[in-house]
Amino acid sequence: MCPDISARAGRIAVLRRRLVPASTAATRLQTCIDGRTPAAAIRLGDGEGVLLSGRAGRDQACYDYCVSHFGPAATPADLKQLRDTLQEAVASADVIGIRPDMVSGVLPSRDHDLPDDQFLEAFRGIFALRPAEHRLIDSTGARRLGLLHDFFCRQELPPAAVITSAWCHFAWSASGLLARWMGSAARIGLITNRPALAELLRSHGKQVDLYRVPDKFCDRRPGWTPHFPNRYARLRDELDVRYRGQVFLVGAGICGKAYCHWIKQRGGIGIDVGSVYDAWLGLASRRLVMESMFGSKSVPPQLLLASQLSTEQ
Repeated sequence: MCPDISARAGRIAVLRRRLVPASTAATRLQTCIDGRTPAAAIRLGDGEGVLLSGRAGRDQACYDYCVSHFGPAATPADLKQLRDTLQEAVASADVIGIRPDMVSGVLPSRDHDLPDDQFLEAFRGIFALRPAEHRLIDSTGARRLGLLHDFFCRQELPPAAVITSAWCHFAWSASGLLARWMGSAARIGLITNRPALAELLRSHGKQVDLYRVPDKFCDRRPGWTPHFPNRYARLRDELDVRYRGQVFLVGAGICGKAYCHWIKQRGGIGIDVGSVYDAWLGLASRRLVMESMFGSKSVPPQLLLASQLSTEQ
């Protein structure tokens, strides 16, 4: 085995051994919530892999992907700043969700130089992808995930962090755990582009601190403003943790990892719930997750927040 493969395999084997069920990671967060101990739970996917790779400033495909999120106002220098903050967020996180399939095999670094069709074939042969994703993934998506895998190969995740599946947020939602955390909180913080959720929580008697963030550039509507660097910079100043241990549920894409980090620094508990915000409203924005975890391309009734809150009362 060549030195490159041996070193990468060693890193991946360590991460695979550290993976624990979502319920175990939830126990860690429950302890923090009960003790009002500042904490951050983040998840890493292909978008974070692109940014953490450092290629956004020198690779056109990576830069274009970032532009699809943030718009052309985000310069390579801006993206480097976000990358630095994301690295800080990873280094200080208490719970880190990773894709288990991206530690199911080892991709040689030299494979990134393969033509698209050969890279895709190699990628599919190495990683235990979800069946639907194995069928549907293209070379562009595979290359993004390959960059996430590369990050795991070269970067040791903090020893004290609990490592679990990147889909832990859906497991926590399906079990009603996120709704129970919101139900027990004196005041809940939300960072989201779904303000309807704040109104739903208020209608159930909850006090809510809402921080709105824009949609992705590729999903923009008239009047859209950039999430990064514009809203990101303002939110850094506006974000207020009202009391030690205040729980914030964060659904803000790549920037959300930085927000969880800031929340922890300011004494709160930041939990990256991502597209669970969509599912709570019945929007199936992650169809592969719905299919692989719940056997349906639509949102199952048990994920709707209105029904979960009613059950809690």
